[in-house]
Amino acid sequence: GLDAGGSYNTIGDTFYIDWLIDNNSDNSSTGLKFTSKYREYIPPPSTGPYPLKTNDVMFLHYEGNVGIGTQSPDDKLHVQGGGIHIYCNSAGTGNDAAQGSSAGNANIFMDCNNYSTGAKNGIIWKSKYDLSPNTYTKTSAGIYYQPEENYFRGGLSFYTNGTLNESTDATERMRIDKDGNVGIGTTDPGCIL
Repeated sequence: GLDAGGSYNTIGDTFYIDWLIDNNSDNSSTGLKFTSKYREYIPPPSTGPYPLKTNDVMFLHYEGNVGIGTQSPDDKLHVQGGGIHIYCNSAGTGNDAAQGSSAGNANIFMDCNNYSTGAKNGIIWKSKYDLSPNTYTKTSAGIYYQPEENYFRGGLSFYTNGTLNESTDATERMRIDKDGNVGIGTTDPGCIL
């Protein structure tokens, strides 16, 4: 249960921060919660006062994980219930050259391994579906950086999953190796295709 907490109001009582200390053994709710507060407009004939509404915006877990849309972030950044947009341009700003130059900064950088024995990493599609009796642990698809030899050389592997169960992980279907060779059904393509 909640052991201690408090709030700090800012911006004319429209935004506030809660600090939460949880005495549960798992410390699942210990951290800072950022909450927006606003009045819900009700069209005429209502004249107010309008009901006060709150919206939990972000949660900073005591271990440093950040949750947007969740108070139990699974990793350094966990976004629940929405997408992520990365833009460097605004609609209608600048000419083609300026827009193209700015768009070059809208990147996602991911670390990679140096040796072929290193673990692959990439983008993974995986459900969090957990409604008894079905608990899904499978990965449904993925695009991974596949390390191949030193100097951080590597290719891309593409995984999909057509299994009719809750637990079988995706299987590699296609590989583009470090030399640009494409293999379908093989992880070691010996020619362009």
